[in-house]
Amino acid sequence: MNGSNPNFSFVGEPTKHVTCFTPNEADQTACLMLTVASATLTQNSGISLWYHVNPEQNASYQHPVKIGNASLPSQVTHTNHIPSSFSFIAGDYNGNLNLLSIVEDSGRETVDIRVDGQWKTHKGALTSSNILEGPTIVTSGEDGCVNICSINGSDLRKTDEIRKDNMSATTIDCVKFLSRNEILVASQGAYVEVWDLRDLRKSQYCLYDQHSEGSSRIWDIDIHPDQPTILAGGDDKGSLLIWDLKKMKNAGGVDPVYCNPTAHASHIWDVKFVHSCPSVIATCSEDGRLLLTDTNAQTITSFGAAEYQNEYILDIPIPLNNFDIWQKNIVISTDNDSLVIIHDFVY
Repeated sequence: MNGSNPNFSFVGEPTKHVTCFTPNEADQTACLMLTVASATLTQNSGISLWYHVNPEQNASYQHPVKIGNASLPSQVTHTNHIPSSFSFIAGDYNGNLNLLSIVEDSGRETVDIRVDGQWKTHKGALTSSNILEGPTIVTSGEDGCVNICSINGSDLRKTDEIRKDNMSATTIDCVKFLSRNEILVASQGAYVEVWDLRDLRKSQYCLYDQHSEGSSRIWDIDIHPDQPTILAGGDDKGSLLIWDLKKMKNAGGVDPVYCNPTAHASHIWDVKFVHSCPSVIATCSEDGRLLLTDTNAQTITSFGAAEYQNEYILDIPIPLNNFDIWQKNIVISTDNDSLVIIHDFVY
């Protein structure tokens, strides 16, 4: 891992969430960045769209340019891009799932962000969502429920639901598709439940945070891009955990194969495997740090505590909310300052 001498840029405004995407996967010359402005619970959410050019080798860096704005009546919790499209979804504190589209306006250098649909999916905040091709969408909320639904044009169709009575916690913090038929549900209580969509009467098994003392919450979890049985998560104590689903116990539980309890000094809000170098896991935290953890192994489960390498490539006195990675750029949202971009970064 080589994170020496990264270049930093500060653009935009205080940002709660950022998502980077390219509508055409074959064209990586530029990406679009969708940002959600930080706001209080009583304010509207401002959404901005930025155009970010990927500089050619040895070319000078160009700052992103804002090309569109929109506003939603409730504060947005997160956004997700619908692959191979100019559309995305946004969850909000009123429990709504919003479908938004980017519409070009001929004769102008800006674009419109249009609301194509809004559906009440949860009581209380919609905390997390994830998209499978189709698009099939899974959402979670403060109401302790998980919904599986699909969007067809401007219509939303709910296909399945995990009701609060069947869940082990009152609030769901993160939900992800593990496969077409399985989802991960991270909730209060220091574990992640795995549910089979073909049998929603009870969860199949749990991933435990055995290193945590007392109650904790796993805020985010990610799946290895090449080894889908390998998962990484971050909790509210600053611990980075890795599980291998092949290490399941007879009792139906999976303990971490690795834990770094001091990865961060506070909540880990976002965890991502770096797809261009899958042995590297990136995490950001309330402590203002962006950490890269390199497993230094062909398979993640073969490394031990003495073999991993940690490198903080950003350390500022401002909480980091989330980040996204595009090409050699890491884009980070912060509450109290501008959007932070680490560019021309070499893994």
